[in-house]
Amino acid sequence: MNDKIRNLRMQVSTSHEENDVKKLDMHDRQKFVHGFLKFPRKITRGIKLPTVEVRFKNLTVEADCFIGDRALPTLPNAARNIAETALSCFGLKLAERAKFTILKDVSGIIKPSREIAAGMYSVLPYAMAQVIAEVPYIFVQTTYYTLIVYTMVSFEWKAAKFFWFFFVTFFSFLYFTYYGMMTVSMTPNLQVAAICSNAFYYLFNLFSGFFIPGPKIPKWWIWYYWICPMAWTVYGLIVSQYGDIEDEIKVPGLSIKPTVKTYIEQHFGYNLDFMGAVAAVLVGFRLFFAFMYAYCIKTLNFQKR
Repeated sequence: MNDKIRNLRMQVSTSHEENDVKKLDMHDRQKFVHGFLKFPRKITRGIKLPTVEVRFKNLTVEADCFIGDRALPTLPNAARNIAETALSCFGLKLAERAKFTILKDVSGIIKPSREIAAGMYSVLPYAMAQVIAEVPYIFVQTTYYTLIVYTMVSFEWKAAKFFWFFFVTFFSFLYFTYYGMMTVSMTPNLQVAAICSNAFYYLFNLFSGFFIPGPKIPKWWIWYYWICPMAWTVYGLIVSQYGDIEDEIKVPGLSIKPTVKTYIEQHFGYNLDFMGAVAAVLVGFRLFFAFMYAYCIKTLNFQKR
């Protein structure tokens, strides 16, 4: 038996001749496959390794489901489920259940490897599902965040200002979420993704236009200010709330008292009439990061055999 397997290995490694493993018994076949997988990479390169496919025909899968409140994942229901499971051993069934058909008369093939490698579904629907699934969660998060922060900061209660604040916050949360997803899809593991994302977070804060206003950033760095997502978030939040206030303020170093609107225009370079462009850019960042996430998921593959 060992000589037979050794001869098969030598034939594959030297002349790449085909050998019918069906002629071996089950034990010899397993030893041959395990030994073949231990070949050096330079020998197995270009050789199609053995794979296993699962074929099913006329498959039907059904499940018994609870009806009404019993379907809720609560502690009382969990306790009742445990008790009823124990009683079912004696043939007692207390709760009413409905039969739910999951699969009915389905035929197909499950290919080896993981989902993407097996081609079981396209990458685009998966990426779209990931992107769309984040929207309702972020919408709820933005709602309670806006209500709390807007009230505590004591911004002016006007419908236009409130909804501008909500809009800027919502799309800022979205593009940060999609930026994280994009970073994960571009890197081989979580550690590298954390290093890359944190490095850019520092740059985002530095060029946001808050610590160093846009007019004071050197000309050879101003380009990064305009492509920095945080800069557009800060622009939208400040202008939407203070861009029309004519109250005078006292600024250290200035002999005159400028209005809030004038100070914002001169110090930060912000203009209230530019809010339309700010909104468009925020939506654009959200679409860009979502697109890059889907593109990287499709083209990059860090899986190792």
